Amino acid sequence: VLSLSKHRGEGKLFQSLPLKHNLRKSENKIDVYQVAGNLRNSHWHWELYKQGSSTLVVYYGRLLNFSGMLEQFEDSDGTVSLGINISSFMLTIDQIKERAENLHRIRNR
Repeated sequence: VLSLSKHRGEGKLFQSLPLKHNLRKSENKIDVYQVAGNLRNSHWHWELYKQGSSTLVVYYGRLLNFSGMLEQFEDSDGTVSLGINISSFMLTIDQIKERAENLHRIRNR
């Protein structure tokens, strides 16, 4: 179990994410599961595919148990859950893209 912590301000704990991960190296896949706390039972999956000199990254998952308060506003179509999942994945993909572009620039100096 891997525990990630994010701190805000003067060392106060903002968020703790106890994660369990499974690296399936022969398949070029990584599975990550939230094991406790906020987002418990959420999961993320990464698949890496060689594409010539590049790598295609496929990233998907589902956030669950994100907020008791927000879950009170959920409708029968799951609009709140869908919106939170889509926005979190868009943010993650944007950050991955930015990080990859920065690494590419550094390596090609």
